[in-house]
Amino acid sequence: MTEGQTIFLILSLLYLSECVVWMGKRTVLFSAWWGSVHRIFFASERFGNNNGGLALLNPLSPLGSNFLGHWIPLSISPDSVCAFTLQTIGDTGRPFQAGKVLIFEEISDSKADGKYLWLNESRFVKCGDAEQAASLAKWIQQLSSKSAENKEASIRRTWASQFSKENALKCHERVISFVAGIRWNCFIFFVLLYGSGSNNGEYLWTHSFHNPCDHRHVGLRPVYFGFLLSCSQSSLSFTVK
Repeated sequence: MTEGQTIFLILSLLYLSECVVWMGKRTVLFSAWWGSVHRIFFASERFGNNNGGLALLNPLSPLGSNFLGHWIPLSISPDSVCAFTLQTIGDTGRPFQAGKVLIFEEISDSKADGKYLWLNESRFVKCGDAEQAASLAKWIQQLSSKSAENKEASIRRTWASQFSKENALKCHERVISFVAGIRWNCFIFFVLLYGSGSNNGEYLWTHSFHNPCDHRHVGLRPVYFGFLLSCSQSSLSFTVK
């Protein structure tokens, strides 16, 4: 295998690895091709375990979109927090749940560490992602300082906001705008890598960068430079926002 073929194979494997995602049993995948409605997918029972499974994403992101929705991993009442939920998503069943319970009077500290929610310096429950864990930690901390009546009102407002169609549409539009540049850059990378076939792709990857002074690649240099520049700009805007 030549050096160019090795690079081509490595990049292909990296690309394919980004086309699958591990989903927990509390997660729903909304996936759609360009111009079509979103379809709902759940964690694969064939390619998974008791905690979740794999799901296939759209390999050409500009021609479609994928969104993951994480169901809350605990139950909250005006009196206490319980690491257990009765709801199941699809036919995946429930993941393992510890069922730990803490009343609000016992909660002195609430924080997130990665995907885990910690209460009273002890790991309480695993969330869908770090953002959900941080959001729940902040919410529980706020609820702890409220009266029982105010806790109930706050819980009802939060659930109403979570299931609001208007809020979901605003979030969808914000995310699409947020990642638009990165999605098109990925598509350009796909075309550059695979569009001309593996043999030409191998030749471009082997010679265009190793021999930058070769006159045969003068026309390609602006393409690669523009691609790298746009990638850096998209990464910057992604980080700043």
